[in-house]
Amino acid sequence: MRFESVRAHPFGPFDDDTLTLAPGLNVVYGTNEAGKSTWHAALYAGLCGMRRRKGGLSAEDKRFRDRHRPWDGNGEWAVSAVVALEDGHRVELHHDLANRVNSSAVDADLAGRDYAGRITYEGAPDGSRWLGLNRRSFLGVACVRQAQILGLLNDAGALQEDLQRAAATAGADETAARALELLATYRKEQVGSEHAPKKPLRTSRERVDAALSALERAREAQAHYLARRRDVEQLAREAQALEEEAAALRAARAAEAAEDAERRAGHAAELPALFPAGPPRSAAAGSGPRTAAVVHAAAPYVAAAAVAAGGALGRAAFSRPGRLTGAPG
Repeated sequence: MRFESVRAHPFGPFDDDTLTLAPGLNVVYGTNEAGKSTWHAALYAGLCGMRRRKGGLSAEDKRFRDRHRPWDGNGEWAVSAVVALEDGHRVELHHDLANRVNSSAVDADLAGRDYAGRITYEGAPDGSRWLGLNRRSFLGVACVRQAQILGLLNDAGALQEDLQRAAATAGADETAARALELLATYRKEQVGSEHAPKKPLRTSRERVDAALSALERAREAQAHYLARRRDVEQLAREAQALEEEAAALRAARAAEAAEDAERRAGHAAELPALFPAGPPRSAAAGSGPRTAAVVHAAAPYVAAAAVAAGGALGRAAFSRPGRLTGAPG
């Protein structure tokens, strides 16, 4: 990441002024009170901003405010910076230092692309997050004030402190590297790769594949079951329809049989009027062929009448014993 420009609007003695930086090393020079330290502070504030939190400012923020707020005192205090990231994107950071509300980080080339959510730290966008730092650690390792440089002339021990701070930072980086190494080792041993047959990743994938195959078979079995169930339900409906049809046929046949029995009973009821003296003698008793023919023709009607009337009509019509047996009168 590198700075392309910083703009003070307003910041310290500057008002709507821009400092453009070239790639590589930039040297800002001038006479005393020309604003070199102010541009240095503007670069820091343009990248990191100021933290936004409940309550008042910290002692460090108060010192920064008292030193770099605008001289005219109209209430405005803002700074912005354009930085180029390693992936080629250019981001414009804007910090409202007076109210610490309207701060933003947007793509300088693609309108509407917002980066603030990715780099917000302590309530405000902090561009040093792209370096793996925050506004406090960036101030400690990337910003060397003039007073600190001049202090080395009188106190060489201060250089030792700076070196110790750098060493501590290197130690932190080493710790981070060690952590990454441990993560890689854990992944190798506890996760493995797809080519390691006994590691959890490979076995887990095999279990997932087996589970998916079982799921597919279960779905096919369910589909087969549902199809057979529909067939059974259809056959049950057809059987019910056939049963109802058969019942209707049985009822029709019973009705026909009842009508036939009623007709036969009616014919049988006419016999007493035809034969007032009783049934004629049978042909077996020697009464003659005419009598035998009459008895033969009347026999079905007599039987039907006896069945339909429960035998009452037969007893009423043939009350004299021996008439149907061929015995002499």
